[in-house]
Amino acid sequence: MRVLQEGGFALAALFWLYTSEANDWKLTVVSPQVDTKGPLSTYATIRQLLAKAPHSVTGLDPFAVTVLSPKEPLVMAIAGANAIHDLTGRRMTRANFGGTYVEDMYVYFIGESIRAYISSFSYERPKTSHE
Repeated sequence: MRVLQEGGFALAALFWLYTSEANDWKLTVVSPQVDTKGPLSTYATIRQLLAKAPHSVTGLDPFAVTVLSPKEPLVMAIAGANAIHDLTGRRMTRANFGGTYVEDMYVYFIGESIRAYISSFSYERPKTSHE
């Protein structure tokens, strides 16, 4: 996390996420850069920053890293739960975040910037034919 932040990377959240479908853990990097520059550019930025400090991050398989937008429903659900209870440094198994189920996860960091980013766009519920 420190390597990314010191490199000027816009890090909104960082957590390990396990899914039984893949039977694997993924280091999930959440950044608004995914929306502005795309996931491939975001991966490239992360790879460059990690390569500059190889002694800081050892044993991390680059294929174990995934990137998400702060707009992803999973991220929004976790950020909403974090607003109620600080999730930093916590492992949650079989957790439900407002209807979003997570098999297992460990939260390193959920930044304050994520709430501001999420609130910067609005969602309006579609009107039904009865309204």
